[in-house]
Amino acid sequence: MKRWCIVFIVILNLGLSDAAQAKPAKFDTLADAAIGTTSVTVRYYNIAATKKFQFQLWDKRAGRTSYRSIDSWFIKRTNKKKKIFETPIADLKSNRDYRLRYRPIYGGDRPGLWSNYLLFRTKNQSVTFNLTSAVTLATDDVPQVVMADSGPHPMTLQNDGSWSFELEGVSRDDVIQFVLSRNFLSTIGYEQFEPDDPTAWREFTVTDLPLERNVTVEQWRWFDPSVSSGTVSTDAWVVTDRDQFVVSAMLPSDYTDASDSYLVASTMQTLAEAGFNYVTIPYSARFLLSANPLTAESRSNKNTPSTEQLESILTEATSTGLTPILYLQMKLDPDNADAIANDLAGTHDTSYLTSYLTEWRQTMRDGVEFAMAHAITTVVLEPTFDTLEYSDDAQQQYISFIIANDLLPMIADGYSGILTSGAVNNDGDFSWYAASQLDWVGINWQPDLTDSLEPTMANMYTTAVTAVTNELASLNALYNKPIYLAGFTLASWDGAAGALPASLVPTNAVDPAEPINDAYPRDYQEQADAYEAAWRVVADSNFIVGATTQRYGYFDIHDTTEAIRNKPAEQVWSRWIDLFSDAPTTVLLLASFNFSIHFSR
Repeated sequence: MKRWCIVFIVILNLGLSDAAQAKPAKFDTLADAAIGTTSVTVRYYNIAATKKFQFQLWDKRAGRTSYRSIDSWFIKRTNKKKKIFETPIADLKSNRDYRLRYRPIYGGDRPGLWSNYLLFRTKNQSVTFNLTSAVTLATDDVPQVVMADSGPHPMTLQNDGSWSFELEGVSRDDVIQFVLSRNFLSTIGYEQFEPDDPTAWREFTVTDLPLERNVTVEQWRWFDPSVSSGTVSTDAWVVTDRDQFVVSAMLPSDYTDASDSYLVASTMQTLAEAGFNYVTIPYSARFLLSANPLTAESRSNKNTPSTEQLESILTEATSTGLTPILYLQMKLDPDNADAIANDLAGTHDTSYLTSYLTEWRQTMRDGVEFAMAHAITTVVLEPTFDTLEYSDDAQQQYISFIIANDLLPMIADGYSGILTSGAVNNDGDFSWYAASQLDWVGINWQPDLTDSLEPTMANMYTTAVTAVTNELASLNALYNKPIYLAGFTLASWDGAAGALPASLVPTNAVDPAEPINDAYPRDYQEQADAYEAAWRVVADSNFIVGATTQRYGYFDIHDTTEAIRNKPAEQVWSRWIDLFSDAPTTVLLLASFNFSIHFSR
C-alpha cells in the first residue's frame, strides 16, 4: 500500500480583538467534490496567546458506521509571526474516511475549545478499464469487469458508446487478473478468447498510477445475434377446447446478486412483450448440506434466490402483469455438491431414504408456506428422489406409499392452489402421482421427434403424435389427471430433435459453461421447427393443461440448450400463446385422450 502524506495548512489570524474575545477555532468543511484531496486548509482566528496546537485523528473503514481514534499529537508554535503550520501524517490508508479536529493550547497549558471535525477521504490509486465491443450488445446488457480475486464489477456506459470501470485500491507492482463479461451469471457471458477457454484471464502488472487499460472484445462467448433470425411456420391452427391452459417461462436455477435488479426487471418485460402470462420461479428453501451423514438446513441461499430476493422477483413479475408459479427444489450445497452427489450414488437402506424424504418434505413444505403467504396459486414440486437408486421394486413401492400418504398431505396442508410435480417416474412402482393432493401430473418432456438429419415438419409432427400417445396420453389414462409439461424442452444444436442417439451426445453439447463445441453447431431453425411440430400435437390434446419452457435466461444467450430467449423458437412460443389465448374455454377439462391428426392447414 502506498504511504500517504497529508499536509495540513493552518492559516493564522493575528487580530488582537479575536484574542481578547477568545473565539473558538473553526475551519472550512470540504465539499463532496473535494473528497479525495491530499491537503486541507484550516483557518484559526485566535492566535495571539497560542502556545501550541493539539490534533486528534480518527478513521472509518468501508462498511463501518463509526469512527475509531487512531492518533493524537501536538504541534508547538515556534514562531509567533509565522502564519502557516505544516505537519505530515504518514501511513494513512487509501480509500478511507477520516475526521480531524484540533484545539489551541495557551500559556500554562490551558486548553482552548476544540474545533468542529474536518471530514475528508484519502485519494485512491486506481486503474480505469475502458471496453469497446466489436459486436453490438443487447439493449439490456451491462458489461462487467470480473476480477480473479474480487468478482464482477459493473461498467458505466460512456457518451461515445464505450464502457468504463475504475478499480480503486491498487498499488504499483500489483498483478491484475481480469476478464470482461457481458452481464454476469458465471462464464456464459464471458468474452471469448482463442482458443476458447472459460478459465482464461487477462493479466497485467500495475506500473504508473493512475493507469488506463483499453480492451476491445472481438467476440463474446455464446453471443451472436446474427444467428437469431429464422422462419416461424405457425399458422391459424385450431386449438382443442379446454378450460384453461398455462404457458410459462422458467427462470434459471442459478441466480447471483448480479441479476438482482436490472436483469430481473428487463427479463420480466421481455417475457411480457413475448406474450407470456406466467413466469416460473425456482426456489430452494433448504439445502442438502451433506449426504453422509444426511443433513439439510435453511440458510443464506447460494446461487438461488434468498427469501428477500425471491420477494423482489415476485414484485417485478406481478408489476409487469405476470402470474408467478413457484418451482420448489432441494438443491445440493454448491460448496460441497460433488461430494454430496457421490455419497447419494448407489443404493441405500430404507431408513436412509426415509430420512432423505423427511428433508425433502420439509423443503417442499417451507416453499408451500411461502406460496401461501404470497398468494401464489400454482406450486411445482421437484421430486429429487426420482434420481436415486433403489434396491428393488418393494423399496420403490414403499417409498411411493410414504410420499402419497405421509409427505404430500403434510406438504399440501392448507394450500388451496394447484399442486403439481416437476417430473414423473414412468416406473409403475412409483404411483404417488395418484395422491389426491396432486392436481396435475407434471412431466419434463423432451421428445425425440425425428431419425433424420434433415427433418421435415410433417415427419416431426407424426413422430410427436406417437410420443404423445405412448407417453402423455398413457399417463393421463393411468392417473386420470391433467398432464402439465413442467419442462417442455428441445435443444438447439444440429441433430438435437432426435437424429442422434442420446448415448452419442457429450455432456458439454448443451452446457453453456463449456467452450463452444464445433462438433455440435447451433441450429436454431431445427429447434423452432421441432417446437412447432410438438406444439401442434399439444394443441390437439385437451388433457394437457400447460407447458413451461426452461432455462429462460436473464439475458440473451445464443447457446445450444433448450433456452428460447431471442431465438426463432421464442417466436414460435409467442405465436402459440396467442392461439391458446384465442381458443374457446367453455368446455370442461376432459380426462380422456382426444386429438386428431393434421398434416396440412
